[in-house]
Amino acid sequence: MRTKGLTLIELMIVISVLAILVMVAVPSYQRYRDRAIMSSMVSFAEQLAVALVNSKAATGAAFPSFSASSGEIISTPIGNFQVPKNIDSVVVSPKSCNSSGVVLPGASDSFEGFEIRLVAKSSKIPVLVWDSCDNSYKWL
Repeated sequence: MRTKGLTLIELMIVISVLAILVMVAVPSYQRYRDRAIMSSMVSFAEQLAVALVNSKAATGAAFPSFSASSGEIISTPIGNFQVPKNIDSVVVSPKSCNSSGVVLPGASDSFEGFEIRLVAKSSKIPVLVWDSCDNSYKWL
């Protein structure tokens, strides 16, 4: 006579199926999370770069040099930006850029730019460096 319930072999099969699902799902989730953090870092760097360029255009002042940590507010004449929780530090430093085109006689072939360096809280995510000279980013 069979009683209601699961046998030991049925329980072992269910547990092994769940273990296989977890082994596949956890690494996929971690990769997805890291890609989402990297995407938010690029978005934040783009927004901050636009704000810095607009601030320079509005005030005529040189690009500032500053650093901020996670959760801090970055104030610009255009607006305020809060450093996202997944970013550990933000460092903005001015730099000199060389133009790669035709330079008019008597004009300088260099102009003022800046570099934004973002470090994520996760050590698995590389450092993002945004360069205003060529308006691009790279991962270090």
